[in-house]
Amino acid sequence: MNTNVRLTTMIGGAFLILSSMRLTSGIQLDHKYVFSLSIAGFLFIIFDFLSFEAKDSYKTIKKQKMFDRLAYFSLYAAVLSIIVLPHFSFLDGINKMQEINDFIVLFGLGLVIIMISNKDLREQLEFYKSQLKTLEELHGSDLLRKNEEQERLDKDNDSSIENPKEQRE
Repeated sequence: MNTNVRLTTMIGGAFLILSSMRLTSGIQLDHKYVFSLSIAGFLFIIFDFLSFEAKDSYKTIKKQKMFDRLAYFSLYAAVLSIIVLPHFSFLDGINKMQEINDFIVLFGLGLVIIMISNKDLREQLEFYKSQLKTLEELHGSDLLRKNEEQERLDKDNDSSIENPKEQRE
């Protein structure tokens, strides 16, 4: 397992522990902190989408570089959201913090579900392509074998026409 996978898994595990502690009232979280985590989660989803989903659909290097830049910008913004955003005082003046937070969470969840669906669809397409390739290879080898047999029969027929005496003997 590479370092990025380990780090990502540890961060995810820490958030699972944090959510469990919040559910059991083990900790109290300030609304600004929860809001910044929701923003970060949404930006991580955007990073994942840009890194893996949208990037694969563009073949030109220029568009892939653009998606790479946008992906890393969203990753950087997610980290800033966790570390810096909760400390801004303007968040205290937002009256509809809960509604905005709910929107971000629900929108992000919708994107995650769509990305899972797209991944499943891509895996199904790859499976069908591999099955089709296998069938074509099998069918192609059958056709090749039939062609070779037909050529052998044709040669035998040609030789029997050319040498009728040899066949009688």
